[in-house]
Parts: sequence; structure tokens; C-alpha cells
Amino acid sequence: LDPRYPPAVNANQYYKDYNRKKNAKEKLSEQLEQARRELQYIDTVLDALTRAK
Repeated sequence: LDPRYPPAVNANQYYKDYNRKKNAKEKLSEQLEQARRELQYIDTVLDALTRAK
């Protein structure tokens, strides 16, 4: 909390920061899941190429 600002301003700033971090967490979770799917696909392709030799 910043003592230079009234409680309402501090609360608003805290709420905005919370929402920003919550949204970032959701976005990162989506990106992580997408990366896992892509890695699984690449592993499948690599396995198919290895077997084709």
C-alpha cells in the first residue's frame, strides 16, 4: 500500500494488479497447454520419421 494515496485509490490499484496477474496466469496456462500439444505432435512426427528409415 502506498501511504501517499487514499484507501480507495490503493484498493483500486490492488484490484487492477490482481486482475492483470490473474489474466496473465490464464494466458500462460493456455500457452503452456498449446506448447504441450505441439511437443506431442513433434514427438509423433519424429517417431514416424525414425521408423521410416
